[in-house]
Amino acid sequence: MLVVYHHAGFLLVLAPELNLGPSYLVPYSAVAEIGAIGVDLFFVISGFVMALSARRFIGPPGAGVFLVQRFVRIAPLFYLACLVMLAEAFRARLPLDRESVLNSLTFIPVFDDGTYSWPLHYLGWTLGFEWVFYLLVAILIAVGRGGRHGLLLALVLAVTILGPLFQPQLMVGRVFTNPILWEFGLGIIACILYEKCLLDRLRRLLAAAAALLLVAGIVALWFWPQELVAVGNDTMLGEGAAAARALVWGVPAFVFFTLVVSRGDIGDRPFARLLKLLGDASYSIYLSHLFVVMAMREVLNRLPFNPDLVIVVTVALSALVGIRVYRWVEKPMLNAGQRSIRRWSKRHMLGDYQKAGSS
Repeated sequence: MLVVYHHAGFLLVLAPELNLGPSYLVPYSAVAEIGAIGVDLFFVISGFVMALSARRFIGPPGAGVFLVQRFVRIAPLFYLACLVMLAEAFRARLPLDRESVLNSLTFIPVFDDGTYSWPLHYLGWTLGFEWVFYLLVAILIAVGRGGRHGLLLALVLAVTILGPLFQPQLMVGRVFTNPILWEFGLGIIACILYEKCLLDRLRRLLAAAAALLLVAGIVALWFWPQELVAVGNDTMLGEGAAAARALVWGVPAFVFFTLVVSRGDIGDRPFARLLKLLGDASYSIYLSHLFVVMAMREVLNRLPFNPDLVIVVTVALSALVGIRVYRWVEKPMLNAGQRSIRRWSKRHMLGDYQKAGSS
């Protein structure tokens, strides 16, 4: 939802010709741009979840199952979103770059030279880093170390050290050694703390750290907005820019995430059910909200709106559309994909080997 707010704010920031007037919800551009920290939170959560689930798989076959399951989870909806973007590009007669189409298929930019070609659905740049992390997890699963969180953390750190050492010129090398992968490492640390039951003990410390970081963020937005926002720029280039983002944006994302996880089950009240629904639909919201933003831009070209109403409507509509996409498109595709691999995958997951051993 932070990313949705980020792009909703850009409706106002990047379209001053609409003359919508000042906004209280987006008083200036840096406030909207800081919403991109949702991506960093996304990476921390992914590091946590993958570390938590990796021990269910064993050996080379288990690594294959893991990657196939990740593909079934990520690729179909993304490919569908790319097809919609491709149709829009044809309609608008926009030029198409061959590498952009290929990056949309491979996620990792293996066909790029030293310049990154954005996928058809440009948010696919985050999925490239996701797949690099998945490959690292699969390597440990293949050698029988899927549940060794310390080794996974060390592997993430090791590959990012290779960047400054070898200075890769091709984008594929920059992506594999990009310090933004540290944010997945922060998720692994969160998983270690969670499994050792330390988060509950650290709750007060995490709450104090979250409060201090929130105040520091507000102060930075007030006095140094452009410097704070610049941290999120040039992530694809790696090295210093991505390292700064992992520290300045990734660490706060880690603190807030671990604080939430330390609270345990959020219950089954209406608001909790809404949060769970948004969580289930988060990938659909992430991919579909750009189409809502594009549609809102067309509406604003014809009808003037209060700028704060624009933000509220765009964010709310993005959530509603994303939930519908999740229920009508993503979930049926995911269920079909999981059914197709279930029999094969069960033979290569740890639980089934344990059952076989006990019998």
